[in-house]
Amino acid sequence: MKIKILPESVYRLIAAGEVIDRPSSVVRELVQNSLDALSSNITLSVTNGGKEMINVIDDGEGMDRDDLHFAMVKHATSKIENFDDLKSVKTYGFRGEALYSIGLVSNLLIESITKDDEIGNLIEADCGKIVREEKSSIEKGTSVVVKDIFKNVPARKRFLKSDLYELKKIEDEFLFHALANENVNFKFIVDGRVIFNLKKNTLENRIREIKGDTFLGDSFKIDYFEKNIMVKGIVGKPVIFNNLKFQANLVFINKRNVFYPQIKKAVYSAFGTQLKKGFTPYILFIQIPPECVDVNVHPMKKEVKILCENDLFYVVNRSVKSGLTVKKVMESNEEHSFDIDLHRPEIFIREEKLFSDLDFYLSEKKENFYGNENLKFWQFQNSYIFVSVKNKLYILDQHAAAERINYEKFLKEKSKIVSQKLLFPFTLRVTTEIFSFLSENLHMMEKIGFSIRMFDNNKILVESVPSIVNEKFGKEDFEDFISEIYEMGFGSEFDQILKTLACKASLKAGTKLNPVEMEELFNGLFKCENPHSCPHGRPTFLVFEMDDFDKWFKRK
Repeated sequence: MKIKILPESVYRLIAAGEVIDRPSSVVRELVQNSLDALSSNITLSVTNGGKEMINVIDDGEGMDRDDLHFAMVKHATSKIENFDDLKSVKTYGFRGEALYSIGLVSNLLIESITKDDEIGNLIEADCGKIVREEKSSIEKGTSVVVKDIFKNVPARKRFLKSDLYELKKIEDEFLFHALANENVNFKFIVDGRVIFNLKKNTLENRIREIKGDTFLGDSFKIDYFEKNIMVKGIVGKPVIFNNLKFQANLVFINKRNVFYPQIKKAVYSAFGTQLKKGFTPYILFIQIPPECVDVNVHPMKKEVKILCENDLFYVVNRSVKSGLTVKKVMESNEEHSFDIDLHRPEIFIREEKLFSDLDFYLSEKKENFYGNENLKFWQFQNSYIFVSVKNKLYILDQHAAAERINYEKFLKEKSKIVSQKLLFPFTLRVTTEIFSFLSENLHMMEKIGFSIRMFDNNKILVESVPSIVNEKFGKEDFEDFISEIYEMGFGSEFDQILKTLACKASLKAGTKLNPVEMEELFNGLFKCENPHSCPHGRPTFLVFEMDDFDKWFKRK
């Protein structure tokens, strides 16, 4: 086999493929160009998951006619001039490959105007060939329209996934840049519908807009500086380590979202053994002197090399430890404490300083302990119910018991679950994929008792819920439910969906109950056809007889 030199038309497409591999790559490059142009407002519009059209409009510095022409040429850039500039890159783009590579695999139309010009200019390229140059009526900044991506590379086009999948990738890129640039207004429009309209804000409020109040409330802030390295952001408390909605590990180095595994190790090692499954979400923004970061190691600039890697690990680890104060750790684990907390009726409560333990025990035994029927139900850790019935001690898992009760009620109403209007409907923002999922399955949601209205900005209004659900069922319960249903899909067996709904709609562990509520739960469980386990197979109760206690205390 003889070695041959590839034709220019082939190696140009190969090189372009290193930079542009899917619609989200186009979005990344165009948004970064807008940010480098010092834009205050950036609007991203896409249709059909970006396969049909991507449009980025900004109000940045703009380009004149010569700039537009050179933008279509490989390795043309305004960001660097010599090799030494690569040692201290301060912008997103610097290689001069983005617009050139995009133009090779699509129809590319650019309109732009500088602040000094009275009229703008337009240039259009089709698969690398310039087909139009003329004046433009654009009033400020730059507009870039990319149509029919990979029109001349059918093999690559076939490897693109569904519109929804590609849209999720685009949304991720959009949000990465919106998070890192909170001083810029961002708008995201999908198929003519506004998904995000983010106004200039503080970093904390930008995170709140994107991730929600719950995420922010269950996280602690980081603001730390040492060894010439600044670390800011938020880290989730252990309480949300396994929440499907919050699974995100985002690292921004000098405002560039990168993959850097050492950061993950630095964050998690700061927790010690507090993370039950070794996971909690975090969003960290790290500022390092540009000369210490090599961003030229990946064609798509997704990876970097750090010269002061040991210092970076140390500072990130220290920053998390500093944010993870004793008070905050106790707050995050309040519902998961392992201290014994057996609640007695109020008549047993005493002032520790006034009685000795022996005096208190004798007074209880003499006055109250025998014969007060109201003392037969009590709670441990607000999660387990103890009750003595006919010389047997029953211990109920209150959540599992409530799950079983609700599941069997759902089964009885399976053909038509009764819906109940909420006195106070709740609104929430969901992710784009979940919004699309709900839009396509509104009839199924109605079948299981939910009435939902859809709005712009990925917002939904929940007006009705199944009549069986716990009265405290709210926004977070619905988010958890729909997240799990999205993961399994409505193509799953209807029974599985009912099991998930029964779980999310049921009384939670950690909820304090009065004796009447405990008794109602106890009676409701044993009216079930299968009281022994929850729908997922966990036991709902344990029972111990007197003989068991006698054996444990070696009386037999």
